[in-house]
Amino acid sequence: MSWQHHHGRQGPWLVLAVALLCSAAVGALLWKLMPRPPRADPLFRSCLSGAWGSLRYQEKLIEPPDRSVNVIALPTNAISWYLDALSLQVLKQRLRGCGLAEELAVALQKTAMPAPDGAGYLLKPADEFVIGLRAGDRSLLYGLLATHTQNVAHTVPFRFELNTQKDWFEGTHLTPEVESLLRKLVYREGNMHLFSDLPLVLRHHPDQSLYARLFRALSREVTLTVELCVTPEENVRELAHYWGWPDREAAVAERLQAAQSKPGRQVAPLEDLLPPFARQRLHQYPAAGDPGFSSCHYTAMNFFSTQPDLRFTNLTEVSQSLLRDYLEVPRREYQLGDVILFDKKGVGIVHSCNYLAADLVFTKDGGSLIRPWRVARLGDLVDFYSYPKPVTLRFMRRRDLLKP
Repeated sequence: MSWQHHHGRQGPWLVLAVALLCSAAVGALLWKLMPRPPRADPLFRSCLSGAWGSLRYQEKLIEPPDRSVNVIALPTNAISWYLDALSLQVLKQRLRGCGLAEELAVALQKTAMPAPDGAGYLLKPADEFVIGLRAGDRSLLYGLLATHTQNVAHTVPFRFELNTQKDWFEGTHLTPEVESLLRKLVYREGNMHLFSDLPLVLRHHPDQSLYARLFRALSREVTLTVELCVTPEENVRELAHYWGWPDREAAVAERLQAAQSKPGRQVAPLEDLLPPFARQRLHQYPAAGDPGFSSCHYTAMNFFSTQPDLRFTNLTEVSQSLLRDYLEVPRREYQLGDVILFDKKGVGIVHSCNYLAADLVFTKDGGSLIRPWRVARLGDLVDFYSYPKPVTLRFMRRRDLLKP
């Protein structure tokens, strides 16, 4: 068979192959030129979409600044735990009743001595006993101790969320010995990591500079940096109505239109969408211009303020305003700024914060200088305040913010 004859028979197939290759090249070029959403960033998580638009967020660890940690003396007091019991036998039963093994209950009972007021007992275990507790036993025992307000370190422990990509002690530059001891003493309750033994650690490592670093590290919190995704097809008017109600719709719409004018999907940071009080404080710690007790209630009641109302540093004023100026919101009909009350049976309102969107809230956890204003997941905050007793939620809205 001649070359010409062979080529003549294969010619159509060669033409077809060349055509297919050209078509594939053109297709690849067009694919590169086509506008399409950016790849998902593994650092970001998406929220449920709704009237607020499409949100995404990433986690950031923040810790108190140096100005908030004033080291005067090292808290190295020896271990002393209180439990109420009428007799040593009752004390042992209480220890066993929380789930502790017999040998641990007996060992703790042997350290007991009557409390000074004669009501109950003080347990004084050795450091080695406490360090050697297994994680599960520590959780059981410390949960029992947390039922008595005398055990402050257990009723109000350092806490860190489990539902996070962050590690509590990452980047703290603690020595391996200190970090190893810390991790032995951390215990778990629900979706929280807890820590109650700072004096014990400082007895083994008595150093003021270490105390400051430890205190800042243990006081760390996770805050969420949130972005609103904006596409050219987005209804800016509806988004501005959600984020700008009642008097900032035009300003919010202007920010969103600026983002929308750019090609492809753009993002608007949450800071551009919040009212002045919240915007100026987000991810920040109290500064010189803030009142001495910038509590959660002060924060929640001032969410929409331009200049904060100092009346809300007073709990009586907060209670009266909630009764006079707010209505309870029907389930799932929440809007930006609604006040969420955390109610604990037998205790009352233990926390308040503001609803943002999806499952996100704006919060300040307490009035301390070491507590920042931050964005949190509502479920994580419920876990935080449900120790040692659960909370229920109530959503409240200012009467003058009811939408027509």
